[in-house]
Amino acid sequence: MTSPAVTRVTTAGARPGRGLLIAQYVLLAVHLAGTFGVLLCAVVQSGDWGGFLDPGLERLGDPKDSMSSNPILLWALGLPYTISVYVRPLPVIGLVIALFALVAARGRSPKAAFLTVVWTVLTVLACTPYGSAIHNWLLD
Repeated sequence: MTSPAVTRVTTAGARPGRGLLIAQYVLLAVHLAGTFGVLLCAVVQSGDWGGFLDPGLERLGDPKDSMSSNPILLWALGLPYTISVYVRPLPVIGLVIALFALVAARGRSPKAAFLTVVWTVLTVLACTPYGSAIHNWLLD
């Protein structure tokens, strides 16, 4: 008896989880610019470099005042700032997407593994008192 030929249909150049990796990079840029970009602008404007490790109104002032009046920079920092403030579990969402991407790549993608580690670190950082202090300062 002969066995029927099994053919695999694949699309040329398709990589599993590519959309998930792109989503992670976008979310990572939004989170880092919205959180640490605004924090860095406030630290530079106030001149208090210790405020980076202890963000607060008394050290850095209002986070919205630290954003530039330049319209391009305002959009580059203002939109991510708004998303970071109002979407509190952003690192957790990024971690879930990273885990899905790692599963989709079957653990063979170094990019997916790296981004999973990055999102794990950011999620743990967000759950620490430092992460809460940054978020509370951003809310003020």
